[in-house]
Amino acid sequence: MFLKELGRRLRERREQLRLTQGDIANALQVSAQAVSKWERGDNAPDILGLPALAELLGTTTDFLLGNHDVRQEEFEATIFVSSILEFSVRCAALRPPEIAIWSNGFFRQVTEAVLAQGGVPIKYLGDGFLAFFAGADHTARAIDAAITARNVVSEQLVVSLAVGSTHLAAIGHGDYARPDILGPVVNRAFRLNAWAAQFASTRIAVAGDREALDTLFELGPRVDVTLRGSAEPQRIAEVLRRLPRA
Repeated sequence: MFLKELGRRLRERREQLRLTQGDIANALQVSAQAVSKWERGDNAPDILGLPALAELLGTTTDFLLGNHDVRQEEFEATIFVSSILEFSVRCAALRPPEIAIWSNGFFRQVTEAVLAQGGVPIKYLGDGFLAFFAGADHTARAIDAAITARNVVSEQLVVSLAVGSTHLAAIGHGDYARPDILGPVVNRAFRLNAWAAQFASTRIAVAGDREALDTLFELGPRVDVTLRGSAEPQRIAEVLRRLPRA
């Protein structure tokens, strides 16, 4: 009975956020079959993974275990934002059906790169794409996804990554709400993308002084930049490539 109730809470909370079982699996780096078994009450999440699951669903472990009401919380994630240079210029020369075909082409490639590294796609807007990575090694996985996207997309792609606490919620009218991520780190990722795009070249920009990444990736010089709308400068580096494994 306990597992069935736990599964019901998981399913109801996931559906409130308009997430799929695959989204949960990607964010937590588990299989979709595992999430399905949790929701059916056939199995339970590992006790060590329960806090991460609760954070992702914007609730508490107490709520999932049936002790208290839901409470909104934040979780640590790497925010992934991509855009295409000179998108509006290209669109001016195309008919709307052609824009749709073109956009769906590069969106599919970027999204597949994100999914392959366990990211969760959130939304598309114009040429912009928003996703997030959570769970183990989320920043490294986000960078790997960005490198893959840069390698396979023929357009000039700009990817920005920012790390921090975010909040996942269903946003919009109840009949049309979709999952979205909120918080200063999301705003920072979009502002970083606009800053990086001014250099008019394909690039991956990551915000944060993350020395741990130096053992995995070759990074360009770190620069301190005050992004639009920010009071404090952000330390930014360009990701050049993944370093060969020793």
